[in-house]
Amino acid sequence: MFDEKDVQALKANGFDEVNVSEDGRRMVARKFPKKEGEEKMEPKIIQMADYPIVKKPAESKRSNRTFATTDLAELQADEYTRQAEAKIREISYLEDDLAYYQKKLVKAKKWRKFWRKTAPAQTTAIGLIGLVLGVVLAVSQLLENHGPTVTILGTIGASFIYLASGLFWMGFFGWLGKEQADELVKNCTKKVHLYGNAIEEIEAEIAELQAEADELAKKARHEKYRVWKRRGII
Repeated sequence: MFDEKDVQALKANGFDEVNVSEDGRRMVARKFPKKEGEEKMEPKIIQMADYPIVKKPAESKRSNRTFATTDLAELQADEYTRQAEAKIREISYLEDDLAYYQKKLVKAKKWRKFWRKTAPAQTTAIGLIGLVLGVVLAVSQLLENHGPTVTILGTIGASFIYLASGLFWMGFFGWLGKEQADELVKNCTKKVHLYGNAIEEIEAEIAELQAEADELAKKARHEKYRVWKRRGII
């Protein structure tokens, strides 16, 4: 656009009257005759494109640099946008993993709650199995080694043996049942911690990627703004 420097340049080249339009894109230059009989020059409308004084080599280079800088800014904006979109796609993949581990976490918590509630029942049930097996084992061994009892004292003694054997095996199987229930609870608790840690790591990574994507989008908008401003769009 024409400015005061262009006006002065025209005057230095012999023009007496130079007027610039309000938008700065057109100039009217007039040269008055210096000698009598010299024909008055017709006003010449000089536009930015055909004004030779403005198009100095340095000015042309500056204009070329401006266009090159604008193109570079547009390429940079596209690159920032591409990088931001890549971050968003990565976030989408991570969100799928996050949903997977969240479902696993819910299931692990449900199973842990179930095994905790059923631990006494497991211990009792397995203990009763041990009691029955202990009594059956004691009876079979006494019948095999001593035969059936024929006296009251023998029957009472055998009953104590049956009871002792049953209680022993009930205690042993009950301990096994408790250990099994505790192990099931521990296993579920381990899974809860594992899935919980995975979820925290994924959420942290998603937050980091989202921040990076937002920053890249901000840079892209800034470069686009520069392009639009230089091209006169805004």
